[in-house]
Amino acid sequence: MVVVEMTSKSPSYRFSEGGTFSFIIMLSDPYMVANFITDLKIVLSPYENTSFNGNSVFKLLGFPNNLFDRLENLMQKKYT
Repeated sequence: MVVVEMTSKSPSYRFSEGGTFSFIIMLSDPYMVANFITDLKIVLSPYENTSFNGNSVFKLLGFPNNLFDRLENLMQKKYT
């Protein structure tokens, strides 16, 4: 789930805690989940070691630093 916080300057977007995991649990097709995880890796991996105003991309989006490991673990538990 994406949460939009409105301020006087501009809207601020952040992912709510657990939103990504809830999305994956709702999917019943392991092929779609694998593609979703792969797409997330492609989008986020280039910024993994980049600091934005002292924060990692994971912190800015509200994700844990071990996001990819957790998603892979969740996928294994759900589909094996």
